[in-house]
Amino acid sequence: MTIGFLQLEIKLLYPSSLKDKRSVLKRMKNLTRKKFNVSVAELANLQSIRSTVLGFVTINTDNNIIHNTLNNIENLIEKEFDIQIINRKVENL
Repeated sequence: MTIGFLQLEIKLLYPSSLKDKRSVLKRMKNLTRKKFNVSVAELANLQSIRSTVLGFVTINTDNNIIHNTLNNIENLIEKEFDIQIINRKVENL
């Protein structure tokens, strides 16, 4: 079994309040959980209106499936939301 971890540092382009930010993040987390069956958590910048760090975790026996899943998550988030990905970190544990 391999654990795949994706950490994305994200700049949100349009929220005007923490309430707006949390609404966007909630939709982002729900969409990725539903589509990819991954665990998601906000890891840093909880009080910052325009930036956040999200962590995504998946488990599988096939490293290619893990790699594809994490890449698809990143692509989906970039496509569906008004964000800019500042930094990306991938680890297999």
